[in-house]
Amino acid sequence: MLKKEYGKVPLGDITVDMVLGGMRGMTGLLWETSLLDPEEGIRFRGMSIPECQNVLPAAKPGGEPLPEGLLWLLLTGKDFKRKASKNIARPHYYWSECGAELVS
Repeated sequence: MLKKEYGKVPLGDITVDMVLGGMRGMTGLLWETSLLDPEEGIRFRGMSIPECQNVLPAAKPGGEPLPEGLLWLLLTGKDFKRKASKNIARPHYYWSECGAELVS
């Protein structure tokens, strides 16, 4: 909507099209805030926190969703299946330890 309505509007020597089109040849920062409903709170890929709690797998029944499930939802927009959690978590565990040469 922003690009469609205001794409040709200049911002000094810069247009909205330039900002939304990759900022080539200019210096700038685009900050897109999220809409936060005062009643429902934040939404992740269109789902409220209670909806995420119902859909995403948890470590224990009725518990909070696994971080891997929320990460998967944020990155892909798809529902996450618990049996895939090891494949997502494994690299994080691998990189979670520092070698003795890095610790002083």
